[in-house]
Amino acid sequence: MVSGTSDALRRIAGFLDGIPELPDHLVTVHSDGGRIGVLFGAGPEEQVRVDAVRRVLAALGATADQHDFEYGGTGTLGPYTVEVCTGFD
Repeated sequence: MVSGTSDALRRIAGFLDGIPELPDHLVTVHSDGGRIGVLFGAGPEEQVRVDAVRRVLAALGATADQHDFEYGGTGTLGPYTVEVCTGFD
């Protein structure tokens, strides 16, 4: 059962804090409360963003793939679906 936005934010913040040296990122919680987005967007070089996506997804027990415009994948954190990607330039 999904508990809501504040629970999702607490969980993802605690999870990401446990992964050292991540570059700047944006976290979104969708209004349905069941999905969390983590975006490593413009700023760091592309390889730094790709490595960050790979590390976060590995910690979630998932893998990343190259899509049309971005590199990313989906994992789970408790009851939440976590979408992690580089975005595109």
